[in-house]
Amino acid sequence: MVEDLTKAFVREIGRNYGKAVSNHLLGDAHSTPYRRVGSNRATNTHLGAGSGGRNYDNLLDKLITTFVIKGKLATFNSAQNIYMAYFQLVKEAKTDGLIDAQETIYLIQQYYRAISKLDEISKALIELDANDKSQLVIEKIISMNEFIKSLDENLKYAKIEENKIDSFSKVFGWSSIIFSIIISLIIVLNFKYNYYNIFEKSGLLIAFLISVIGVTLGWILISSYNKKQTKEQNRLKKLRLFNELKDATSKAANSINISVKH
Repeated sequence: MVEDLTKAFVREIGRNYGKAVSNHLLGDAHSTPYRRVGSNRATNTHLGAGSGGRNYDNLLDKLITTFVIKGKLATFNSAQNIYMAYFQLVKEAKTDGLIDAQETIYLIQQYYRAISKLDEISKALIELDANDKSQLVIEKIISMNEFIKSLDENLKYAKIEENKIDSFSKVFGWSSIIFSIIISLIIVLNFKYNYYNIFEKSGLLIAFLISVIGVTLGWILISSYNKKQTKEQNRLKKLRLFNELKDATSKAANSINISVKH
């Protein structure tokens, strides 16, 4: 990734990432690879895992957590490093084939952390009489916001319409099982009390087969209904999560104003 990211390039990153997220989340609702993100040092499965050493989630986390004000150049370089570390996480999220809503939410969380720290650095540079460098840091804040805005523009709200699952298979399945249980009870009671002589060997075998087939058919139909129901619930859950993600990006896109120009 180049040392200096232009606004146009940053917006292009946001546009491509937004489209990638939409394709993954609104495409096949059950095949999107998933990776937990956030603070999970035990399993090292968060974005940038290992880049910040053992005590930090990633390099960005380390840079933000350990920042201290030094001289003009060192303080400005801290801002540069935070900026580039953030976009390194974006690059990893976009190119590793594991895009999902959780990753994107994590990037938004880190966006808030990063611009807050950059704003702090910008103010510190003014105190160090380095107004020119302070303005460059402000430009980086605006550039990060351009990325989020572009991401937001390419995430569209998903239309949530619940698909009604036909309950016939469920009703018929339970009816088949209940009928089979009744047949089985009749067989058992006949053996115990010898009510009817119609249950000879061939009759018993037929009745037994009917009960087995009935239970098997009922189980298959009920399982099919439950699978469809679960699939539909997962689809709706994913769409709602996507819309929550859209709300989060919209909020982040409008999270700064030019008051950062101290």
